[in-house]
Amino acid sequence: MTADLAGMSEREYFAHVAKRLGMFVVGSRLAGVEGFLDGYDQHTLRH
Repeated sequence: MTADLAGMSEREYFAHVAKRLGMFVVGSRLAGVEGFLDGYDQHTLRH
């Protein structure tokens, strides 16, 4: 089953990210998580 990303809240999105952190952050290290969140923040500023 796929998630409807367009219809989910940020809280739901980050819950999905937390469940599958290795898909988004190599090694699941804090520096990688910070980089992911910085990228997410920059994307939201543009769009």
